[in-house]
Amino acid sequence: MIGNFAVKASRRFNVQDKTIIIDNQKNALTSKRHIFLTLLSSNLTLPKIKVMTAKQIVLASRPKGTPTADNFRFEDFELPGLEDGEVLLKGLYFSVDPYMRGRMNDTKSYSPPFQLNKAIEGGVVAKITKSKSASFKTGYKVAGMLPWRTQIIAGEKGLKKIDTTIAPASYYLGILGMTVLTAYFGLMHIGKPKAGETVVVPGAAGAV
Repeated sequence: MIGNFAVKASRRFNVQDKTIIIDNQKNALTSKRHIFLTLLSSNLTLPKIKVMTAKQIVLASRPKGTPTADNFRFEDFELPGLEDGEVLLKGLYFSVDPYMRGRMNDTKSYSPPFQLNKAIEGGVVAKITKSKSASFKTGYKVAGMLPWRTQIIAGEKGLKKIDTTIAPASYYLGILGMTVLTAYFGLMHIGKPKAGETVVVPGAAGAV
C-alpha cells in the first residue's frame, strides 16, 4: 500500500529507509505524475539528484562595430548526463580568432552566425575528466571546435587528441593549430614557392 493506492510489486527502491513498491503492469499505477503525488502524500522525501553545472559565455546581443562587454553574458549552464561515446571535458584554453567577429553578425557567410543567448563556439583545448568513450580516455588532452564553457560534454566526432610531450597544450591553438597549418600547407604544398619569387601576404588572410 502506498498512500491510498494498492499496487502489485514488480520493482522496489528505498527512500530514507522506507520501501516504495511500484508496479510496471498495465493495471497498476505507472504514471510518473501519480507516483510523485503518492510520494508527497506519504510524507517521504524524494532523493536528491546531483546536477552538474558549468559557466558559459553567451552572445547576448549582436555588436555594432567593435564588440563590447555588453554584447556578452556569463551564465550557469546545466549539463546533460554523460552518454556512451561521450566525454566530459574541462576547458583549458579558448581561442579568439578574427573570423569570430563575422559570426556575431546575422548574415550568411562561409561559417554560420552565432545564435543569440547561446554559447560562443570556437577552438578549445580541454582535458578529459570523465569518459564513456573507447577512443578517448580520462586524462587525455584534446582539441576541437567546442562551446565556451568551463565544463563541456562532447561526442568523439570532431575531437583530436593532442601530444603535450612535444609542445605545450596552448600551442595547438597557435603554431600547431588550424590557422598556422592552413598557412603552411597552403604555401608550401599548394603554392610551392621557388627561390627568387615574391610572396605577398594580404591582410585579408586574417589569422592564416
